[in-house]
Amino acid sequence: MTAELTSWRIRPSRCPSCRSRNTGASTASPGQPPERPKPGDAAVCAYCSVPLVYDERLELRWPTMAEIAELRANYDAVLAIAAVTFTRAELQQRV
Repeated sequence: MTAELTSWRIRPSRCPSCRSRNTGASTASPGQPPERPKPGDAAVCAYCSVPLVYDERLELRWPTMAEIAELRANYDAVLAIAAVTFTRAELQQRV
């Protein structure tokens, strides 16, 4: 099943890894209605592909060790991280 990508503008937030300014969020959840990000949701930096989490102000932060374990156990999260990483690599090859 292919999921349709839904994107939103969100409050600008800097990636704690690469310091890039992220201003958007996208989701693709097959069989589920799209939802805007909420505190505690996983995210992936569009610039460096680092897995992150939204804090209570919807700013990006490093995940805790417990959140990292949850991400590793969540197949959809692993696929999302891989998709961002591969897309980023493809775009860099075009430059």
